[in-house]
Amino acid sequence: MFSYPKLTFMKKFILASISFIVLQFFFVGFCNAQSAATDTTTTLEKEHTFHVSLATAYSSRLNYYGRTDSLKSSALIPTVVLQVGKNFTVTPSFIFINNNQASFNYAATTINATYSFGKQKGIAGTVYGDKYFYKDASLVQSAQQGQAGFTLSYLNKIINVTGGSSAAFSSTNTDLFASATLDHKFKIVKGENIFLIIPTAVANAGTQHFTYSYYKKNNFLFFPTNDQLVTENSKKFTLLSYDVNLSLIYAIKRFIVNLTPGYVLPKNVITVSGNAAASEKASNLFYCNAVLIYKLVK
Repeated sequence: MFSYPKLTFMKKFILASISFIVLQFFFVGFCNAQSAATDTTTTLEKEHTFHVSLATAYSSRLNYYGRTDSLKSSALIPTVVLQVGKNFTVTPSFIFINNNQASFNYAATTINATYSFGKQKGIAGTVYGDKYFYKDASLVQSAQQGQAGFTLSYLNKIINVTGGSSAAFSSTNTDLFASATLDHKFKIVKGENIFLIIPTAVANAGTQHFTYSYYKKNNFLFFPTNDQLVTENSKKFTLLSYDVNLSLIYAIKRFIVNLTPGYVLPKNVITVSGNAAASEKASNLFYCNAVLIYKLVK
């Protein structure tokens, strides 16, 4: 069993990790490959208004902007992508956590709904919302239950610039986030084979609602008395991390493969003097996310 401080951090860490992986890596990789395929296809077939894709994502290391748990958890995420027309997508995902105490145990289900707008050049963006459902009700208390946000991009031949903002909701608190992203897309087309190479740099900022418990030393007339359990809450908007990654995407016919190695540098890590268990565990971290997508209804 986790102690209270570890459990509290584990709730936030798993949720933020899941939403970060599914939205930023899986969905962005899918849209990049999908748009590249559309852009290079000259077929005269009637375009479908409804698309279904099956996918599986794997993350080698879950992290909350570089903050991790001591279990070094990874995740397997089977996903269904339901695309209605060109702009609207609904994505239910099923989360299985793996670490030295759990072997790919089912942990949660997330549902993402995204509306995309804009073209391949110029102004483009997304508006999205996520809802989380947990296997264990104890993980829901004081953890993120959903989020909503938007991104806005300026796409061009030199470097794409994207800004985004979101709000993550729980039963008692709301966390606010903002991000700034720079990327450039290299595209190679050979027949039906499409290759995308996308180096990306991201700066993330946000608030951190956190709860930690520690034992405070009490003294009476210079004589120590019993320790007192103290719980404190804090909220502040700060820089959370820098992230650099390289998305490698290969698409052919109904298949898309996305491999994204990356390196994250956490910033403004919360530490509690004399209590490592209540402090955020963070260090510069290498990770690798992989996604396999099959277009069931193309």
